[in-house]
Amino acid sequence: MVQVYFLLVLTNVLSGLVLAREGLKMPLASWQGLFVAFESKSARLVLGVASFLSGFVALIFVLPGDQLFVGDLLPALTGLLAGTVLVLDFYAKPQGQEQNSGDLLLKNRVLIGLVGLTFGVIHFFVPGLLLL
Repeated sequence: MVQVYFLLVLTNVLSGLVLAREGLKMPLASWQGLFVAFESKSARLVLGVASFLSGFVALIFVLPGDQLFVGDLLPALTGLLAGTVLVLDFYAKPQGQEQNSGDLLLKNRVLIGLVGLTFGVIHFFVPGLLLL
């Protein structure tokens, strides 16, 4: 389904930008309006749930002519991962309190964001590529 493909690309790019923003040396000044929308934790939660769900649905639905399951595998997995990080970020305890196993994902949020952003952009420009 084309709608699932579009939603997967959109959520991968948005969640990748939101997660990778902290690691950029020069934040994208022209995109400040976009980042302001995702400053609140609740907006990040909504984006995380949307990213997770679009990744999950992309594992089930396949574009006509695409390889079954393998066609959207990496973008779907990055959508699931980025969505999980954004949801964990919503429920994370403040620093100084006891942390849990989600710390590994939260500490690597910039890397996960860059990977999600990369797969989203590549998947947009080359939709027929196997595994992408």
